[in-house]
Amino acid sequence: MYFKIYGPYYKNGHHHVHLHLLDGTRKYKSFATEEAAMEFVHRNEARIVAKPITVPEAIREYGESRVELRPSSRATIQYRLEALASGFEEVLIQAFPAVTAWNGLVSKNAVDTLHGIRSAAKGFFEWCIGQAYLKKNPLVGIKIAGKKKRGKPQLRLDEARAFLERALTVSNGEKISERQSSQQEVGVLGAATALLLGLRNGEVVGCQVRDLDDGGCTLWIAASKTPAGLRRVEVPDVLRPHLLKLTENRGGTESLFPSLTKEGMRYWTKALCKEMGLPIVTPQGLRGTHATASMRPHANPHEVAAALGHTSFRVTERHYAQPEAVAAAKQQAASETLLASQTPSKTPSKTVGHVPKAA
Repeated sequence: MYFKIYGPYYKNGHHHVHLHLLDGTRKYKSFATEEAAMEFVHRNEARIVAKPITVPEAIREYGESRVELRPSSRATIQYRLEALASGFEEVLIQAFPAVTAWNGLVSKNAVDTLHGIRSAAKGFFEWCIGQAYLKKNPLVGIKIAGKKKRGKPQLRLDEARAFLERALTVSNGEKISERQSSQQEVGVLGAATALLLGLRNGEVVGCQVRDLDDGGCTLWIAASKTPAGLRRVEVPDVLRPHLLKLTENRGGTESLFPSLTKEGMRYWTKALCKEMGLPIVTPQGLRGTHATASMRPHANPHEVAAALGHTSFRVTERHYAQPEAVAAAKQQAASETLLASQTPSKTPSKTVGHVPKAA
């Protein structure tokens, strides 16, 4: 493909055509007759790029065009596309060796990551076709070996109870790290909130002070990645004072968890797991643990899905709840399960598996 084709020019008994390639190099062809030179020019006019644009510029334009998406979703798409384009920042999109770039990612990334990058690339290249930057998707037919994982690693119920108890202790001032001590209280409280209420990472981070309503009894989820995620959840008694403390002397539109980011949530969730010797999980894994803890016989599966902000229980079943635990339940049931060990039993019992109910 060419950026420009000039000519033909007559010099020294020959007719010359100058070719400017997309990578910035130039080539020259000579012909014995003007007719032969003109035939070459006409035959290659279709290969002239009408709208040259570099890969990073095209990615930026594409991101700006996706106005229907949340900023976090646009950032994720841009991150995935930049991973694909890494090393080709100076290349025009029309000359981008997409298959070569893809092959360079295959051995370095997990199957789930590759699926995400391929999905982002599909939308991006379709947009490029619509903008007349490309004529076809260069990754059509690309296959990914292996299956996507369903769900994230979760904590067992006893592990989750221990995690929760420690998180609320840290929220009261105890340290798990000498570094960033001022932020760890907010970070682990965010993790405890995700576990107890079944919230997404972004939903915790997106909460404002005004979303904690009715004296701390209700938390409105007003920022979610799906319409079904816009909901309100009940705040259990054990969590309420910790959240109310965050609202003291602060404006209604300020972040409920000050300065906490999704990366920070992941960091402090991991840090607390490491400190306690628990399996390392993510905030998404805590949300899955909540879903599993919600499973109770005879409960309504639609209520479980609604509590997690899902449109249907199939999403909950496939990606969050452990298969053997699938039955259904309410968000409040999860809180009661996770808080079962928070209040000592008034009557001692040696019955195996007995757990006193939380206040």
